[in-house]
Amino acid sequence: SVTTACDSETDGSTAGIQYEAAEVVLEVSIGDDPAAPPGMQFAAIKEVRLGKDGFIWVADGGVPNDATVGSHSASVRRFSPNGAFDRKIGGVGRGPGEYQQPEGLAVLPDGRMVVRDLGIPNRLTVYDSHGTLVDVWTLSSGHYWTSNSEMALLADTAGTLWLPFNH
Repeated sequence: SVTTACDSETDGSTAGIQYEAAEVVLEVSIGDDPAAPPGMQFAAIKEVRLGKDGFIWVADGGVPNDATVGSHSASVRRFSPNGAFDRKIGGVGRGPGEYQQPEGLAVLPDGRMVVRDLGIPNRLTVYDSHGTLVDVWTLSSGHYWTSNSEMALLADTAGTLWLPFNH
């Protein structure tokens, strides 16, 4: 269960604290097989998006070779609506359909998925709803970003993409 508390007091006392409890119910689970080979385990989940077709997309930023966790390559993976692994999307590299550190995912109104890559900050990679490479969009030079996985990439209902930048 989850318990939340809210305190309206400003003097530090606990007199105004109100508690609410809620039960967390597991609806779907992905990537929870400890016996899975290292290539199928998650290293650093940066974003999870639900596609228009109910498939779950996960951007895993990966980690460098580390003695405690081993080497986990960055990846984008797609899971069925019931959580079963469907396929790995693209691969590590710098060519079309490849990435270094995928960090942002956005679903466009037509079902296409857009991936933003911290490792190649001036590029967006577009896949169809099945994970097939459709296009690569290059951003104007000078529009680079730093990690902010809470707002790495957003799409509104009109299909406009919103990207935070650092100048």
